[in-house]
Amino acid sequence: MQKPVMESKPVDAYLKEAEVADFTGFTRETLRRWRVINEGPPYHKVGPRAIRYLLSDILNWMSSNRIVPPDPGPAARRALEARAG
Repeated sequence: MQKPVMESKPVDAYLKEAEVADFTGFTRETLRRWRVINEGPPYHKVGPRAIRYLLSDILNWMSSNRIVPPDPGPAARRALEARAG
């Protein structure tokens, strides 16, 4: 069984595109498209064709895109409970 990326690599490790795709669930094509349009996580271009991502950059980018839904309040919770029950 393969270890998850976070457990087997330090946060200052460089990841290949395929590793980032496996870790994030985004396809390699999506990562490539984001690079073309200057979206997505930060990356490093190493040589003419090699792309690397810092694990810490991936983790920070994912955290910065976190959305926490607001608390609906007690009235909304009671309405949901009434529908469920």
